[in-house]
Amino acid sequence: MILLAGSIMLALVLTAGIMQWRKSGGDIFHPVVVVSAMHLLRTVPYLFLVAFDSSVIHRLVYHSLPDLEEGIVWYSFVEGVGFLALLAGALNPLGWRIAERLPVLRYRFNHHQYRVATLAAFSIGMGSFLLYLYYIDGLETLLYNLHRRTEFGRGAAYLTSLISIVSFSVILVTYSRKFNRTNGQLLLLILMGMGAAFMLTARGGGRKLTLSLLLAVLMVQHYGVHRIRRIGLFIVCVAAVCIPYFVAVPLIRAAGAVEYYQSDWEALGQDIVENLARVITDLSYVDTYVFITNQFDVDNVWMGRSYLDLLKAPVPSGMLDGKPPVDDGVYIQSMANGYRVTPGMAADNLYGSSWPPETLGACYMNFWVPGVVAGMFLLGLLYQTSYQYMRRCDYSLYTIVLYHLVLFNFQFSNLRIVQTMMGAVTLTLFFVLFFRVQRAETSGLPNSPFSGGAPAGPAPAS
Repeated sequence: MILLAGSIMLALVLTAGIMQWRKSGGDIFHPVVVVSAMHLLRTVPYLFLVAFDSSVIHRLVYHSLPDLEEGIVWYSFVEGVGFLALLAGALNPLGWRIAERLPVLRYRFNHHQYRVATLAAFSIGMGSFLLYLYYIDGLETLLYNLHRRTEFGRGAAYLTSLISIVSFSVILVTYSRKFNRTNGQLLLLILMGMGAAFMLTARGGGRKLTLSLLLAVLMVQHYGVHRIRRIGLFIVCVAAVCIPYFVAVPLIRAAGAVEYYQSDWEALGQDIVENLARVITDLSYVDTYVFITNQFDVDNVWMGRSYLDLLKAPVPSGMLDGKPPVDDGVYIQSMANGYRVTPGMAADNLYGSSWPPETLGACYMNFWVPGVVAGMFLLGLLYQTSYQYMRRCDYSLYTIVLYHLVLFNFQFSNLRIVQTMMGAVTLTLFFVLFFRVQRAETSGLPNSPFSGGAPAGPAPAS
Protein backbone atom coordinates (compact mmCIF):
# COMPACT_ATOMS: atom_id res chain seq x y z
CA MET A 1 0.00 0.00 0.00
CA ILE A 2 2.90 2.37 0.70
CA LEU A 3 4.21 1.90 -2.85
CA LEU A 4 0.76 2.46 -4.32
CA ALA A 5 0.24 5.60 -2.25
CA GLY A 6 3.70 6.83 -3.21
CA SER A 7 2.95 6.24 -6.88
CA ILE A 8 -0.24 8.26 -6.65
CA MET A 9 1.53 11.11 -4.84
CA LEU A 10 4.32 11.14 -7.43
CA ALA A 11 1.73 11.15 -10.22
CA LEU A 12 0.10 14.23 -8.65
CA VAL A 13 3.44 16.02 -8.41
CA LEU A 14 4.31 15.26 -12.03
CA THR A 15 0.84 16.22 -13.24
CA ALA A 16 1.39 19.68 -11.77
CA GLY A 17 3.85 20.33 -14.57
CA ILE A 18 1.36 19.45 -17.27
CA MET A 19 -1.24 21.69 -15.64
CA GLN A 20 1.20 24.52 -16.33
CA TRP A 21 0.52 23.84 -20.02
CA ARG A 22 -2.48 26.15 -20.03
CA LYS A 23 -0.37 28.96 -18.64
CA SER A 24 2.35 28.33 -21.22
CA GLY A 25 0.02 29.15 -24.12
CA GLY A 26 -0.81 25.59 -25.07
CA ASP A 27 2.46 24.72 -26.84
CA ILE A 28 2.64 20.92 -26.65
CA PHE A 29 6.46 20.99 -26.94
CA HIS A 30 7.00 23.58 -24.21
CA PRO A 31 9.79 22.28 -21.88
CA VAL A 32 7.47 22.06 -18.87
CA VAL A 33 4.94 19.99 -20.81
CA VAL A 34 7.55 17.65 -22.29
CA VAL A 35 9.52 16.98 -19.11
CA SER A 36 6.31 16.41 -17.14
CA ALA A 37 4.93 14.01 -19.74
CA MET A 38 8.23 12.12 -20.01
CA HIS A 39 8.48 11.72 -16.24
CA LEU A 40 4.89 10.52 -16.08
CA LEU A 41 5.42 7.94 -18.84
CA ARG A 42 8.75 6.71 -17.52
CA THR A 43 7.98 6.61 -13.82
CA VAL A 44 4.36 6.33 -12.68
CA PRO A 45 3.12 3.32 -14.77
CA TYR A 46 6.20 1.32 -13.73
CA LEU A 47 5.73 2.10 -10.05
CA PHE A 48 2.07 1.05 -10.30
CA LEU A 49 3.19 -2.28 -11.78
CA VAL A 50 5.73 -2.80 -8.99
CA ALA A 51 3.09 -1.93 -6.35
CA PHE A 52 0.99 -4.89 -7.51
CA ASP A 53 3.77 -7.24 -8.66
CA SER A 54 7.29 -6.82 -7.25
CA SER A 55 8.65 -9.40 -9.73
CA VAL A 56 8.46 -6.70 -12.42
CA ILE A 57 11.60 -5.05 -11.07
CA HIS A 58 14.88 -6.31 -12.51
CA ARG A 59 16.20 -9.35 -10.65
CA LEU A 60 19.65 -7.78 -10.14
CA VAL A 61 18.08 -4.71 -8.57
CA TYR A 62 15.68 -6.79 -6.51
CA HIS A 63 18.48 -8.89 -4.98
CA SER A 64 20.63 -5.80 -4.30
CA LEU A 65 18.01 -4.23 -1.98
CA PRO A 66 17.80 -5.19 1.70
CA ASP A 67 14.22 -3.88 1.72
CA LEU A 68 12.46 -3.42 -1.64
CA GLU A 69 9.69 -1.17 -0.35
CA GLU A 70 12.03 1.07 1.59
CA GLY A 71 14.39 1.29 -1.38
CA ILE A 72 11.65 2.36 -3.79
CA VAL A 73 10.22 4.89 -1.33
CA TRP A 74 13.67 6.51 -1.00
CA TYR A 75 14.08 6.57 -4.79
CA SER A 76 10.60 8.12 -5.16
CA PHE A 77 11.58 10.89 -2.76
CA VAL A 78 14.75 11.62 -4.75
CA GLU A 79 12.75 11.52 -8.01
CA GLY A 80 10.18 13.97 -6.63
CA VAL A 81 12.82 16.40 -5.36
CA GLY A 82 14.70 16.16 -8.66
CA PHE A 83 11.58 16.82 -10.70
CA LEU A 84 10.69 19.90 -8.67
CA ALA A 85 14.23 21.21 -9.25
CA LEU A 86 13.87 20.47 -12.97
CA LEU A 87 10.57 22.33 -13.07
CA ALA A 88 12.11 25.30 -11.26
CA GLY A 89 14.84 25.47 -13.88
CA ALA A 90 12.44 25.10 -16.80
CA LEU A 91 10.31 28.00 -15.50
CA ASN A 92 13.18 30.26 -14.51
CA PRO A 93 13.30 33.60 -16.41
CA LEU A 94 17.08 33.35 -16.40
CA GLY A 95 16.70 31.06 -19.42
CA TRP A 96 15.26 33.92 -21.47
CA ARG A 97 18.00 36.32 -20.31
CA ILE A 98 20.68 33.85 -21.41
CA ALA A 99 18.94 33.31 -24.76
CA GLU A 100 18.91 37.08 -25.34
CA ARG A 101 22.70 37.14 -25.11
CA LEU A 102 23.26 34.32 -27.61
CA PRO A 103 24.12 35.30 -31.19
CA VAL A 104 21.24 34.98 -33.65
CA LEU A 105 22.18 32.95 -36.72
CA ARG A 106 20.64 33.44 -40.11
CA TYR A 107 20.82 31.35 -43.25
CA ARG A 108 19.37 31.48 -46.72
CA PHE A 109 19.08 28.68 -49.22
CA ASN A 110 17.24 27.94 -52.44
CA HIS A 111 15.60 24.81 -53.84
CA HIS A 112 18.86 23.61 -55.37
CA GLN A 113 20.70 23.84 -52.04
CA TYR A 114 17.83 22.06 -50.32
CA ARG A 115 17.99 19.14 -52.78
CA VAL A 116 21.78 18.93 -52.58
CA ALA A 117 21.69 18.98 -48.77
CA THR A 118 18.99 16.30 -48.62
CA LEU A 119 20.86 13.99 -51.00
CA ALA A 120 24.17 14.64 -49.21
CA ALA A 121 22.70 13.89 -45.76
CA PHE A 122 21.21 10.60 -46.91
CA SER A 123 24.40 9.64 -48.78
CA ILE A 124 26.67 10.46 -45.82
CA GLY A 125 24.46 8.46 -43.47
CA MET A 126 24.24 5.51 -45.85
CA GLY A 127 27.96 5.60 -46.64
CA SER A 128 28.88 5.72 -42.95
CA PHE A 129 26.53 2.83 -42.24
CA LEU A 130 28.19 0.72 -44.95
CA LEU A 131 31.65 1.59 -43.59
CA TYR A 132 30.47 0.62 -40.11
CA LEU A 133 29.30 -2.75 -41.44
CA TYR A 134 32.72 -3.24 -43.04
CA TYR A 135 34.39 -2.30 -39.74
CA ILE A 136 32.48 -5.01 -37.84
CA ASP A 137 32.65 -7.62 -40.65
CA GLY A 138 29.23 -7.21 -42.21
CA LEU A 139 25.51 -6.93 -41.59
CA GLU A 140 25.21 -10.60 -40.67
CA THR A 141 27.75 -10.18 -37.86
CA LEU A 142 25.80 -7.20 -36.57
CA LEU A 143 22.37 -8.85 -36.70
CA TYR A 144 23.53 -12.03 -34.98
CA ASN A 145 25.34 -10.10 -32.23
CA LEU A 146 23.03 -7.23 -31.34
CA HIS A 147 23.39 -8.17 -27.68
CA ARG A 148 27.03 -6.99 -27.99
CA ARG A 149 26.04 -3.57 -29.37
CA THR A 150 27.92 -1.57 -26.72
CA GLU A 151 31.10 -3.54 -27.42
CA PHE A 152 30.76 -2.97 -31.18
CA GLY A 153 30.49 0.77 -30.65
CA ARG A 154 33.88 1.03 -28.94
CA GLY A 155 36.47 2.60 -31.19
CA ALA A 156 33.90 3.61 -33.82
CA ALA A 157 32.12 6.48 -32.08
CA TYR A 158 32.99 9.04 -34.75
CA LEU A 159 31.88 6.70 -37.54
CA THR A 160 28.59 5.79 -35.87
CA SER A 161 27.86 9.45 -35.18
CA LEU A 162 28.04 10.13 -38.92
CA ILE A 163 25.28 7.57 -39.48
CA SER A 164 22.97 9.89 -37.58
CA ILE A 165 23.33 12.50 -40.34
CA VAL A 166 20.80 10.45 -42.29
CA SER A 167 18.23 11.99 -39.93
CA PHE A 168 18.87 15.42 -41.50
CA SER A 169 17.57 14.19 -44.86
CA VAL A 170 14.26 13.14 -43.29
CA ILE A 171 14.03 16.44 -41.39
CA LEU A 172 14.69 18.48 -44.54
CA VAL A 173 11.99 16.64 -46.49
CA THR A 174 9.58 17.26 -43.60
CA TYR A 175 10.38 20.97 -43.54
CA SER A 176 10.01 21.27 -47.32
CA ARG A 177 6.33 20.41 -46.89
CA LYS A 178 5.90 23.94 -45.60
CA PHE A 179 6.14 25.14 -49.20
CA ASN A 180 4.84 22.25 -51.28
CA ARG A 181 2.70 19.36 -50.05
CA THR A 182 2.25 16.59 -52.60
CA ASN A 183 1.56 12.87 -52.36
CA GLY A 184 4.92 12.16 -53.97
CA GLN A 185 6.67 14.21 -51.34
CA LEU A 186 4.81 12.36 -48.59
CA LEU A 187 5.81 9.01 -50.13
CA LEU A 188 9.44 10.16 -50.27
CA LEU A 189 9.26 11.15 -46.62
CA ILE A 190 7.88 7.73 -45.62
CA LEU A 191 10.49 5.80 -47.65
CA MET A 192 13.41 7.89 -46.39
CA GLY A 193 12.07 7.65 -42.86
CA MET A 194 11.92 3.86 -43.08
CA GLY A 195 15.46 3.70 -44.49
CA ALA A 196 16.77 6.00 -41.76
CA ALA A 197 14.96 4.01 -39.07
CA PHE A 198 16.57 0.78 -40.29
CA MET A 199 20.08 2.27 -40.24
CA LEU A 200 19.65 3.92 -36.86
CA THR A 201 18.24 0.73 -35.33
CA ALA A 202 20.65 -1.70 -36.97
CA ARG A 203 23.75 0.32 -36.09
CA GLY A 204 23.46 -0.80 -32.48
CA GLY A 205 20.15 -2.46 -31.81
CA GLY A 206 18.79 0.58 -30.02
CA ARG A 207 15.48 2.40 -30.29
CA LYS A 208 16.35 5.81 -28.87
CA LEU A 209 17.69 7.33 -32.11
CA THR A 210 14.73 6.15 -34.17
CA LEU A 211 12.20 7.47 -31.65
CA SER A 212 14.21 10.68 -31.43
CA LEU A 213 13.98 11.07 -35.21
CA LEU A 214 10.22 10.61 -35.04
CA LEU A 215 9.98 13.33 -32.37
CA ALA A 216 12.21 15.59 -34.49
CA VAL A 217 9.86 15.14 -37.46
CA LEU A 218 6.86 16.02 -35.27
CA MET A 219 8.63 19.10 -33.88
CA VAL A 220 9.66 20.32 -37.35
CA GLN A 221 6.07 19.78 -38.48
CA HIS A 222 4.83 21.68 -35.41
CA TYR A 223 7.17 24.68 -35.49
CA GLY A 224 8.15 24.80 -39.16
CA VAL A 225 5.14 23.58 -41.15
CA HIS A 226 1.83 23.67 -39.28
CA ARG A 227 1.08 23.77 -35.57
CA ILE A 228 -0.14 20.59 -33.93
CA ARG A 229 -2.95 21.76 -31.66
CA ARG A 230 -4.06 18.39 -30.30
CA ILE A 231 -3.31 14.68 -30.46
CA GLY A 232 -4.99 13.69 -33.70
CA LEU A 233 -5.54 10.51 -35.65
CA PHE A 234 -2.13 10.80 -37.32
CA ILE A 235 -0.22 10.69 -34.04
CA VAL A 236 -2.40 7.81 -32.81
CA CYS A 237 -1.51 5.88 -35.99
CA VAL A 238 2.18 6.65 -35.47
CA ALA A 239 1.93 5.33 -31.90
CA ALA A 240 0.26 2.15 -33.20
CA VAL A 241 3.32 1.54 -35.38
CA CYS A 242 5.88 2.53 -32.75
CA ILE A 243 4.60 0.30 -29.95
CA PRO A 244 5.21 -3.02 -31.81
CA TYR A 245 8.60 -1.66 -32.93
CA PHE A 246 9.50 -0.66 -29.38
CA VAL A 247 8.65 -4.16 -28.11
CA ALA A 248 10.18 -6.08 -31.03
CA VAL A 249 13.68 -4.56 -31.00
CA PRO A 250 14.77 -5.88 -27.57
CA LEU A 251 13.30 -9.28 -28.46
CA ILE A 252 15.35 -9.42 -31.66
CA ARG A 253 18.59 -8.20 -30.12
CA ALA A 254 18.66 -10.96 -27.46
CA ALA A 255 21.38 -13.57 -27.96
CA GLY A 256 20.24 -16.17 -30.50
CA ALA A 257 16.97 -14.34 -31.24
CA VAL A 258 17.62 -13.63 -34.93
CA GLU A 259 18.26 -17.31 -35.66
CA TYR A 260 15.13 -18.28 -33.74
CA TYR A 261 12.78 -15.80 -35.39
CA GLN A 262 14.18 -16.49 -38.86
CA SER A 263 12.71 -19.96 -38.67
CA ASP A 264 9.43 -18.83 -37.09
CA TRP A 265 8.33 -15.26 -37.82
CA GLU A 266 4.89 -15.93 -36.35
CA ALA A 267 6.56 -16.46 -32.99
CA LEU A 268 7.81 -12.86 -33.13
CA GLY A 269 4.25 -11.57 -33.47
CA GLN A 270 3.09 -13.71 -30.58
CA ASP A 271 6.00 -12.58 -28.42
CA ILE A 272 5.26 -8.92 -29.20
CA VAL A 273 1.68 -9.35 -27.98
CA GLU A 274 2.80 -11.23 -24.87
CA ASN A 275 5.42 -8.60 -24.03
CA LEU A 276 3.39 -5.42 -24.48
CA ALA A 277 4.09 -4.60 -20.85
CA ARG A 278 7.68 -3.95 -21.98
CA VAL A 279 6.48 -0.62 -23.33
CA ILE A 280 6.17 0.41 -19.68
CA THR A 281 9.26 -1.31 -18.31
CA ASP A 282 11.63 -0.46 -21.17
CA LEU A 283 10.62 3.20 -21.26
CA SER A 284 11.40 3.49 -17.58
CA TYR A 285 14.69 4.22 -15.85
CA VAL A 286 13.25 3.25 -12.46
CA ASP A 287 15.31 0.05 -12.19
CA THR A 288 18.53 1.98 -12.77
CA TYR A 289 17.56 4.83 -10.45
CA VAL A 290 16.44 2.48 -7.64
CA PHE A 291 19.75 0.65 -7.89
CA ILE A 292 21.84 3.86 -7.85
CA THR A 293 19.94 5.61 -5.06
CA ASN A 294 20.32 2.56 -2.83
CA GLN A 295 23.87 1.62 -3.85
CA PHE A 296 25.35 5.04 -3.05
CA ASP A 297 25.13 7.14 0.09
CA VAL A 298 26.94 10.11 1.62
CA ASP A 299 30.00 7.98 2.44
CA ASN A 300 30.71 6.37 -0.94
CA VAL A 301 29.69 8.88 -3.65
CA TRP A 302 32.32 9.47 -6.32
CA MET A 303 32.63 13.25 -5.87
CA GLY A 304 32.70 13.90 -9.60
CA ARG A 305 35.39 11.36 -10.50
CA SER A 306 33.30 9.69 -13.22
CA TYR A 307 33.16 13.04 -15.07
CA LEU A 308 36.96 12.97 -15.39
CA ASP A 309 36.46 10.25 -18.02
CA LEU A 310 35.27 13.04 -20.34
CA LEU A 311 38.88 14.22 -20.64
CA LYS A 312 39.74 10.97 -22.45
CA ALA A 313 36.50 10.65 -24.40
CA PRO A 314 37.74 12.40 -27.60
CA VAL A 315 40.62 9.92 -27.97
CA PRO A 316 39.72 6.82 -30.06
CA SER A 317 39.93 3.57 -28.09
CA GLY A 318 42.49 2.14 -30.51
CA MET A 319 44.91 4.96 -29.63
CA LEU A 320 44.54 4.76 -25.84
CA ASP A 321 45.08 1.53 -23.93
CA GLY A 322 42.88 1.23 -20.87
CA LYS A 323 40.49 3.96 -21.99
CA PRO A 324 37.49 4.22 -19.62
CA PRO A 325 34.01 3.89 -21.09
CA VAL A 326 32.42 6.97 -22.62
CA ASP A 327 29.11 5.49 -21.49
CA ASP A 328 29.09 5.83 -17.69
CA GLY A 329 26.12 3.46 -17.63
CA VAL A 330 28.63 0.63 -18.11
CA TYR A 331 29.82 1.27 -14.55
CA ILE A 332 26.28 0.84 -13.24
CA GLN A 333 25.48 -2.41 -15.00
CA SER A 334 28.91 -3.76 -14.05
CA MET A 335 28.15 -3.01 -10.39
CA ALA A 336 24.77 -4.70 -10.69
CA ASN A 337 26.52 -7.80 -12.07
CA GLY A 338 28.94 -7.97 -9.14
CA TYR A 339 32.00 -6.17 -10.55
CA ARG A 340 34.19 -4.09 -8.23
CA VAL A 341 34.01 -0.71 -9.94
CA THR A 342 35.94 2.53 -9.58
CA PRO A 343 35.74 5.52 -11.96
CA GLY A 344 38.44 5.53 -14.61
CA MET A 345 38.56 1.76 -15.04
CA ALA A 346 39.32 0.44 -18.52
CA ALA A 347 36.20 -0.37 -20.50
CA ASP A 348 37.67 -3.78 -21.39
CA ASN A 349 37.50 -4.75 -17.72
CA LEU A 350 33.83 -3.90 -17.34
CA TYR A 351 30.52 -5.45 -18.34
CA GLY A 352 29.73 -5.23 -22.05
CA SER A 353 26.40 -3.42 -21.73
CA SER A 354 25.00 -0.34 -20.05
CA TRP A 355 22.31 1.06 -17.75
CA PRO A 356 22.34 4.78 -18.64
CA PRO A 357 22.19 6.80 -15.39
CA GLU A 358 20.98 10.07 -17.00
CA THR A 359 21.08 13.25 -14.90
CA LEU A 360 19.40 11.91 -11.77
CA GLY A 361 21.60 8.82 -11.57
CA ALA A 362 24.89 10.45 -12.58
CA CYS A 363 24.48 13.40 -10.21
CA TYR A 364 23.36 11.17 -7.34
CA MET A 365 26.27 8.72 -7.62
CA ASN A 366 28.71 11.65 -7.74
CA PHE A 367 27.20 14.22 -5.33
CA TRP A 368 24.20 12.53 -3.61
CA VAL A 369 20.92 14.49 -3.19
CA PRO A 370 22.46 18.01 -3.46
CA GLY A 371 23.92 16.93 -6.79
CA VAL A 372 20.49 15.83 -8.01
CA VAL A 373 18.95 19.17 -7.05
CA ALA A 374 21.71 21.17 -8.77
CA GLY A 375 21.89 18.94 -11.84
CA MET A 376 18.15 18.82 -12.45
CA PHE A 377 17.79 22.59 -11.97
CA LEU A 378 20.56 23.28 -14.50
CA LEU A 379 19.01 20.77 -16.90
CA GLY A 380 15.65 22.56 -16.73
CA LEU A 381 17.38 25.91 -17.20
CA LEU A 382 19.12 24.58 -20.32
CA TYR A 383 15.79 23.39 -21.72
CA GLN A 384 14.25 26.81 -21.11
CA THR A 385 17.23 28.58 -22.70
CA SER A 386 17.15 26.48 -25.86
CA TYR A 387 13.37 26.95 -26.14
CA GLN A 388 13.57 30.72 -25.77
CA TYR A 389 16.50 30.85 -28.21
CA MET A 390 14.38 29.01 -30.80
CA ARG A 391 11.57 31.55 -30.30
CA ARG A 392 14.01 34.47 -30.54
CA CYS A 393 15.27 33.11 -33.86
CA ASP A 394 11.72 32.97 -35.26
CA TYR A 395 11.63 29.16 -35.26
CA SER A 396 14.37 28.66 -37.83
CA LEU A 397 14.95 25.06 -38.86
CA TYR A 398 18.41 25.10 -37.29
CA THR A 399 17.11 26.15 -33.88
CA ILE A 400 14.15 23.73 -34.01
CA VAL A 401 16.53 20.81 -34.49
CA LEU A 402 18.91 22.21 -31.86
CA TYR A 403 16.05 22.52 -29.35
CA HIS A 404 14.99 18.96 -30.12
CA LEU A 405 18.57 17.75 -29.62
CA VAL A 406 18.82 19.40 -26.21
CA LEU A 407 15.33 18.50 -25.03
CA PHE A 408 15.34 14.82 -25.91
CA ASN A 409 19.01 13.91 -25.70
CA PHE A 410 21.00 16.05 -23.30
CA GLN A 411 21.57 14.87 -19.74
CA PHE A 412 24.37 15.51 -17.25
CA SER A 413 25.85 12.07 -17.79
CA ASN A 414 29.03 11.36 -19.75
CA LEU A 415 27.35 9.53 -22.62
CA ARG A 416 24.65 12.15 -23.18
CA ILE A 417 27.12 15.04 -22.87
CA VAL A 418 29.33 13.51 -25.58
CA GLN A 419 26.38 12.55 -27.79
CA THR A 420 24.80 16.00 -27.59
CA MET A 421 28.06 17.84 -28.21
CA MET A 422 28.79 15.68 -31.24
CA GLY A 423 25.22 16.16 -32.46
CA ALA A 424 25.37 19.95 -32.05
CA VAL A 425 28.73 20.19 -33.82
CA THR A 426 27.52 17.97 -36.66
CA LEU A 427 24.29 19.97 -37.01
CA THR A 428 26.15 23.29 -37.07
CA LEU A 429 28.76 22.11 -39.58
CA PHE A 430 26.02 20.73 -41.82
CA PHE A 431 24.13 24.04 -41.89
CA VAL A 432 27.32 26.06 -42.32
CA LEU A 433 28.38 23.87 -45.25
CA PHE A 434 25.08 23.72 -47.12
CA PHE A 435 23.17 26.82 -45.99
CA ARG A 436 25.95 29.27 -45.10
CA VAL A 437 24.84 29.92 -41.54
CA GLN A 438 26.23 33.18 -40.21
CA ARG A 439 25.62 35.62 -37.40
CA ALA A 440 22.80 38.09 -37.98
CA GLU A 441 23.16 41.77 -37.13
CA THR A 442 19.56 41.91 -35.86
CA SER A 443 17.34 39.52 -33.96
CA GLY A 444 15.15 38.78 -36.97
CA LEU A 445 15.69 36.26 -39.72
CA PRO A 446 14.98 36.82 -43.41
CA ASN A 447 11.41 35.89 -44.20
CA SER A 448 12.04 34.16 -47.53
CA PRO A 449 10.51 30.81 -48.55
CA PHE A 450 13.68 28.88 -47.76
CA SER A 451 15.07 30.95 -44.90
CA GLY A 452 14.52 30.14 -41.26
CA GLY A 453 11.07 31.63 -41.80
CA ALA A 454 8.43 32.95 -39.48
CA PRO A 455 6.64 30.60 -37.12
CA ALA A 456 3.94 28.45 -38.67
CA GLY A 457 1.38 29.84 -36.24
CA PRO A 458 1.05 32.15 -33.28
CA ALA A 459 4.16 32.00 -31.13
CA PRO A 460 3.45 30.34 -27.80
CA ALA A 461 4.01 32.28 -24.63
CA SER A 462 7.10 31.49 -22.60
